[in-house]
Amino acid sequence: MKSRIPVGELQRPRFSLWLKIAIPSTIFAAISIYAISQISLGQSIHQTKMASQQKLLNVVTMAACALSGDDHNIAMSRSDSSQQYFDVQVALLRRFRSKLDQIDEFPEHWYTLLRNHGDTTVFGLMTHETAFTGDTTIFRSKEARAVFENVWRDQVPRFTDIYMSDNGRWISALAAVTDSHDETVAILQVDLLYERYLTLVEELQSEANWLMIAGILFAGLLGVLLGQLIAGPVRRVSEGATTIAEGDFRGAVEEPRSLRWFPDETSSLIHNFNSMSGKLEQTLKSLRRANRRLESVDNAKSVFLHFVAHELRTPLNGLGTIKLLPELQEFDKDTLEFLDDAGKSVDRLRAFTAAAERYIVALTHECDDSEVYVLNEVIEGVVTELTPYADCHGVRIDVQLPPEPLQVAMPFDVLTEVVQQVVHNAIKFGSSGDRIEIDVVRDGKVVDMYIRDWGKGFAAEHAERICEPFFVADILHHSRGSGVNLAMAKVYAEHYNGKLKAHSDGPGRGSTFQICLNLASEDRLPEYYGEPESAVSGNGLVA
Repeated sequence: MKSRIPVGELQRPRFSLWLKIAIPSTIFAAISIYAISQISLGQSIHQTKMASQQKLLNVVTMAACALSGDDHNIAMSRSDSSQQYFDVQVALLRRFRSKLDQIDEFPEHWYTLLRNHGDTTVFGLMTHETAFTGDTTIFRSKEARAVFENVWRDQVPRFTDIYMSDNGRWISALAAVTDSHDETVAILQVDLLYERYLTLVEELQSEANWLMIAGILFAGLLGVLLGQLIAGPVRRVSEGATTIAEGDFRGAVEEPRSLRWFPDETSSLIHNFNSMSGKLEQTLKSLRRANRRLESVDNAKSVFLHFVAHELRTPLNGLGTIKLLPELQEFDKDTLEFLDDAGKSVDRLRAFTAAAERYIVALTHECDDSEVYVLNEVIEGVVTELTPYADCHGVRIDVQLPPEPLQVAMPFDVLTEVVQQVVHNAIKFGSSGDRIEIDVVRDGKVVDMYIRDWGKGFAAEHAERICEPFFVADILHHSRGSGVNLAMAKVYAEHYNGKLKAHSDGPGRGSTFQICLNLASEDRLPEYYGEPESAVSGNGLVA
């Protein structure tokens, strides 16, 4: 007996493993490079600002030491010689600034500030072409004013952070100009315009951006490389598994050269897979040899059973002539009764032989699920065919079918045989004047057909055996059947992964038989829904 099990399509990967490794690796590496570059950029910007401040501080310290506080006081006085001292001090600042400008660019002018009065102070010396000595300036930044006052008081050079004034944003360094009495007479201030500092910052940011782009490209290449190194061997194992799933055990997964040099868990996976593939090939060969032996035994069994049934029928044909003896010769009453019983036994044995042969055909049936039929129409056809038989027994058949067509992948004659035998059994053992209910229910991918009768029933302990061949629950009425019809229906149903179950509450209380069948898969259904009735042929096959 053979049973063909449907096998689904091989599962194909929807996404490449190397891509699933490469993309997260690239993203993680890119985020890491971006974070590191931003931290480095922040540190570089901070160091640039510190370097600018320190450079200004060094310049203003040297320039303040070159100025004389006594001469600065005379230059700021309104005496006859003040202009001469003013020009000398300004020339000194310009010359000092010019020499430093050859080393570092100092486009901003230098100037001194006199003692402040709250938020205001007055300009003193300056390197500008047109002097505005005596003009008032306001400290817009509290930080700049605080640095100014601290330098005036402590005579320690200091620098400011970035601050805002009337003329823009600046970074400045301040140093005290002292006289011969070590008194602060003015504050020398050297400035760096924020735009020049910002230019340095933008250059750093540009370099950081190029570095980040190069890092991201490197991260992408690294992610792809990691993906290939990790996913490559796994892909080979997957391809080998696909080859095995297709029935070819000859291929072996080749171990990559990188794993030969640096073996890891993947090397063990490939080695074990190749070993498993070899063992599966040997097992498959053994199974094929065993299957051939089983097929030979199965064929021999079928031949033997058909031979036994045929040989049993041959002597029965000869014994059938017993019924003709009373016509050929006169016998006494006892002999006639004996011959009549013998004739009935021959008929009974002949019916038993025919039933056994039919059961043998069911056992040796080869499954064929290539055709799809509508169960609703098969049931209607069986009920129509058995209605005269039911009328003879005084039994009415009530059918409840769902509105949707229930399609089953079974040959039409097999499906009809299963339904017909169960319904026929219910009619045969039903009680006159009662009814038989046929109820069909769909449960997901399974359809359940319930056949209920209110006839003789059977003992509850016989439920498991009632569908066994040659089992007779009512021994007093065993002559009414051969006991193989339900067994034959059960065998056919099981050939197609179905079931046949029986239930009864006891003798005289009727019985219920349940036929469970699998519905055909959606991808195999023909165009039935929405079609006219003419699309269905008379035998239940969808046209």
